[in-house]
Amino acid sequence: MASRIVREFSAKDGVGVFLLPQKELDAFTGKNRYTYCGLEELYEDHTAKIDFDPVKYKLFDGGVQDYLETFPMHQALWKPNHEFYTDYEPIRKNLALVRNGIYLQYFPDGIYDPYSKSAATQKIYLEEMGKVLGATLKRESFFRKALPPSSDPLAERRFGDYGIEHIGAAEMYKALLRAQNKFTLNPLRWLQGKFNSYDWNLADIENTVFRQKDIEEALFQETRKEEIGMAHPTARLAAEALMTQRIAVELLNPAALRPGDAELSVELAHDIIEALKRMKFDNTNEGLPGVDQQAHDLERGELIAELAMAYQNIMADLAEKNPAALHDPELAALFETARLSFGKLGHLTYVDSQRASILESQGNDLPLLDLAQLELPKEFQYTYAGEERQLLANIEQALSAAIIYRGKRIERAAQVEINSIRKDYDSMHQRISWMSAHIASASENLVGEAKAINQTNRMMGGKHEARVVSMNMQGPANTYRA
Repeated sequence: MASRIVREFSAKDGVGVFLLPQKELDAFTGKNRYTYCGLEELYEDHTAKIDFDPVKYKLFDGGVQDYLETFPMHQALWKPNHEFYTDYEPIRKNLALVRNGIYLQYFPDGIYDPYSKSAATQKIYLEEMGKVLGATLKRESFFRKALPPSSDPLAERRFGDYGIEHIGAAEMYKALLRAQNKFTLNPLRWLQGKFNSYDWNLADIENTVFRQKDIEEALFQETRKEEIGMAHPTARLAAEALMTQRIAVELLNPAALRPGDAELSVELAHDIIEALKRMKFDNTNEGLPGVDQQAHDLERGELIAELAMAYQNIMADLAEKNPAALHDPELAALFETARLSFGKLGHLTYVDSQRASILESQGNDLPLLDLAQLELPKEFQYTYAGEERQLLANIEQALSAAIIYRGKRIERAAQVEINSIRKDYDSMHQRISWMSAHIASASENLVGEAKAINQTNRMMGGKHEARVVSMNMQGPANTYRA
């Protein structure tokens, strides 16, 4: 789906080109905002305009180049004829996305006036940020030379996390934030009442397109595209439906599931359910101006598939660590209802994909998916209009029960640990008491022997005196003089 540009400018003073994208509905907050996936989509559609270019973007990209151009191997970043140019695509893309993300903050309306007072300051800041990132990448690549060889992609081997798509963009922004907020040793800034290093005014990462949820969404989308192998939204929607239904089938035997990150899945499942509650399950949006029904359906289908995967992780965790929950009749009925609800939601998503395919006369990949649908249980197809909300409620109820049961397991595990600690403490206390009694007894014996020695010594006319210290674990030491 092509990205939408609201406004565009092109400056010849080193700022370069900026494309202002359209805001998107954030399913997790229910608000319109710029997203990382939207920014990436803009990059993919208009790479020639906004790719890393030290000539066009002399300030930001040129600042990066200043620190890397002395290394022939890193010239692959901007020289298309370099043998490693393709291998440097992840680092090139991350730098371009970071620059465009910063432009969203500096030019929120998509307007740039090169003669304004703010323009001169912004240009200085952009060049500073470019140089800071260049120095950061140079330092990272120098450090990684000492590491042993690996099979990681070249960009990752040379730049670490900075060379990984999506993750690297967020790490670069974090590096800029650290540089901005670092305590300065410049006394001139102290006189100005400033104690940080730079005045870039970059927003906290959670208020930008580089926040963790956006990066996780981008990674998920990338994985799903690789697994599905389809670019067309209608085919992707059908594949998301198939995935949801297959998970519903696998949930028949939770003990055979492979455990995932249950703690993260619990948090993710709650977020997705709240997001789905804010979305429409019918098609009343269709035909309304400004609403992309296909994008809406695809986002909803992806969220349902993500919820199914998160729920699968939680059930796998229960089956591994607390199997009794799965054999409780009341809980088992609750979990079975949720399983069927996932299957039905998957089927309804598939119906949406078929409807969209008919409307746009698309669907080259759909016949194979149709065959896959024939292998699924017929019970998933027994749905009625307006049932989606109830299906989601069934899943939420089962999820809450699973989480409560996990809480009880954790509570019991904590009690076992406490009892173990108490047992160890009692054992140690008993050993200390035993040692104290034996030391006191030995001390008394020594005192007796000292007295006998001194008495014998006096009888023989000796002048020396024997002393012994009585050690008592329950009180202060005493010195006996016979």
